[in-house]
Amino acid sequence: MPIYERAVPDDPRPRNALINSRGWLAGCVSYVDAKDTNNGAHNAATEAEGNPAAQAAARAIAHASLSIHVSAHSMGIAFYGAAAIAYSQLGLESTQEEYLQVARQAWAKMEAALRKIAVENETAPAKLSWEFWSSRVR
Repeated sequence: MPIYERAVPDDPRPRNALINSRGWLAGCVSYVDAKDTNNGAHNAATEAEGNPAAQAAARAIAHASLSIHVSAHSMGIAFYGAAAIAYSQLGLESTQEEYLQVARQAWAKMEAALRKIAVENETAPAKLSWEFWSSRVR
């Protein structure tokens, strides 16, 4: 969120998407309203085309919001979140290897955070396809 809001401080759409997703999970917001504000986060990403860090941040936020009903969207959080961090830290003139190095560091932090809250021997684990995402990080 900070990466997007630094670049586009007057656009509440990504933050509203997260707020309404949390509201839907709490039973205070209808699914239709949550999905509608999520579409706003996607539109914000599309409109941020000239700023890769902001665009990736908005996409990560949109995927976080969408993960309330499709667990596979959680992969987008990691992919776009790492991209947002890399572009934010390195700017636009770095090499692919430099971006990938920063992304790998971000993924390692995400993995460590997830391992802290992971449920051992989960009886109903999420079924995710890694093929889509792994093809994008080569």
